[in-house]
Amino acid sequence: MLATWLSHRDFISFNKTAFRFETLGCPIVYGASANDRSFWGNSEAARLGWTPKDNSEVFAAKVEAACPNPDPTLPVNIYQSGVFTECPIFEDDS
Repeated sequence: MLATWLSHRDFISFNKTAFRFETLGCPIVYGASANDRSFWGNSEAARLGWTPKDNSEVFAAKVEAACPNPDPTLPVNIYQSGVFTECPIFEDDS
């Protein structure tokens, strides 16, 4: 939650940046604030001229007090997609 948080201010600036291009192409840009815990590389955002300003760390103590600390060794807490990372891989039997 702290890794992918997007503030209202950053949301607005992200949209203003993205919609100023007549042709944007297909960059992969993550709409997330400049969070210390982010796990995404967001170099395309900078290439477009978008620099998020806010950081979820200001909420870290409040979040950690309200939610138990997740086990950092579990795939659900390590990888993007959460619980889906714990599902088995099904092979095509044909």
